[in-house]
Amino acid sequence: MFDLDGRVALITGAASGIGAATARIFPNAGASVVLAWYPPDGHDVGLVEKAITDGGGRCRVAEVDVRRTGDVDAAVACAVSEFGSIDIVMANAGIARKVALEDLDDEAWETVLDVDLNGAWRCFRAALPHMRRAGYGRLLATSSIAGGVQAWPAHPHYTAAKAGLVGLIRTLAVDYGPDGVTANAVAPGVIDTPQANDPVSSLGPDGVRAVAPKVPSGRVGVPEDIAYLFPVPGQRGGVVRERAADRRRRRAAPRPAHPAHGARGGAPHRVRVVVLEDHRPRAAGRVPGAAGAPRRAAHERGGGSVRVPADVAAGRGV
Repeated sequence: MFDLDGRVALITGAASGIGAATARIFPNAGASVVLAWYPPDGHDVGLVEKAITDGGGRCRVAEVDVRRTGDVDAAVACAVSEFGSIDIVMANAGIARKVALEDLDDEAWETVLDVDLNGAWRCFRAALPHMRRAGYGRLLATSSIAGGVQAWPAHPHYTAAKAGLVGLIRTLAVDYGPDGVTANAVAPGVIDTPQANDPVSSLGPDGVRAVAPKVPSGRVGVPEDIAYLFPVPGQRGGVVRERAADRRRRRAAPRPAHPAHGARGGAPHRVRVVVLEDHRPRAAGRVPGAAGAPRRAAHERGGGSVRVPADVAAGRGV
């Protein structure tokens, strides 16, 4: 289904949840993987490593605190030295802390922003020189419907970070698309992960179960629901398969220079927003910028995307 043959991926937060599920899927598509994990989290990355190697895949494990530039740079260097390149970066590491804004001190605010937003920035910054030299790269991020699409009460620092992540992806898509580097984000809703089940910082088991009746399928998402979205933008062909008529119209249309691109010229990039099979007739099923009814996938041509799985789009994103 997916073709990542010969590609090399770095995945942060690879020991649990969406990161672990994606790390298991990428090698099945042919990619070699560097599993970046943060030991104080307490998750066993060895289980993910064993699943990959038992299936015949190639991987390496790197201890990474995404708040530390040296750790991130070392993980990228590990990918290049062990496997010969760095083609895909999935910035997935993230934390959530439940604190009302008036009770947030500087340290608590900065810690969440430093992991959830700055961590992605550090990963992308470290990999981009290699990708630009190769003329190929895929920058992927785990965002959230919280912040970018809807609110999440008592999580202002989390929602600010996730909204900022979408803005970062949009800009990188424009800046580096001409170099063969695309940037895409997946924005999950409530997913049954260790973080979501944390009763102190997130919803807790009862809160996760309470979301299920609000979802059209009657259940919350599982990590694999999201993980299978990531190999799509990781492939050579991009994210959305365009219809033949759309391609003909695009090829026939003139491509005027755009001042934002300077000498590069070309039509301005737009961010692709995709809402997947959302059958709910309510405003929350829409994504800002998406065209058409919520139940119909809406595609815009461009170098980046925010993908919102409708199966888990109800409730607060974690």
